[in-house]
Amino acid sequence: ETTTYNYVSAAGNGTYVDLGRTSQTNGATAQIHAVSQTGATPLLQVQLQDSADHITFGTILTFNALTDTGSDRQTLANGVTVRRYVRWIVTAPNFSGTWAFEVAFSPIGDVVNAS
Repeated sequence: ETTTYNYVSAAGNGTYVDLGRTSQTNGATAQIHAVSQTGATPLLQVQLQDSADHITFGTILTFNALTDTGSDRQTLANGVTVRRYVRWIVTAPNFSGTWAFEVAFSPIGDVVNAS
């Protein structure tokens, strides 16, 4: 499992994590936990993306939008390819407020090495 703790006040990308192998297709689970937020109309939209080369990323899952502290859990089915590098991205077009959140990603049956 890999976990990143994040403090953001604008849309943008998180630092990628190297999963330590080319790809896997055993499925995965991902969770987001928003532990604090400020702002009159808070909105947090986060996706997970993967990449073979840590340069070109594509979305593999989208968390449900959060408007307050809380969490969401998503799964990737067995057979869905997850490439070597994974990162989160805040995608809200009208990002509002400041958020502290944690993202955890666990490929099933794999050991993950943080980079």
